[in-house]
Amino acid sequence: MKLIQGELDDTVLAWNMHNIRRNRHSVSPYGRPFMMYNQPHVYGCAHRIIQVTPQGCEGMYQEKDELPCDKDVYNFCRYKMDERGWQDPCDAKEAKELYIKMRQTMVQLL
Repeated sequence: MKLIQGELDDTVLAWNMHNIRRNRHSVSPYGRPFMMYNQPHVYGCAHRIIQVTPQGCEGMYQEKDELPCDKDVYNFCRYKMDERGWQDPCDAKEAKELYIKMRQTMVQLL
């Protein structure tokens, strides 16, 4: 999950710092998304953020386990990784490679 969170954080940073160009066919505001969100009045827009308390979100959030999948599947995958000397991935490319190897391992056992 840390790997995915890192990828999401990178995406948020890239999105918020890119520049939305002016479009002559649209009346939409343009500029940096981060600034447009935090300073809408500068772009001729209204601030429409509504503060919500944790109590207002009750029933909307479902508690999740720390595991990304079924406990037995997770334990099996960890066992196979240890058995074969496979390491936790550090980036998306390594995660994809590990997924492919793990999937091939499981298909062979079926």
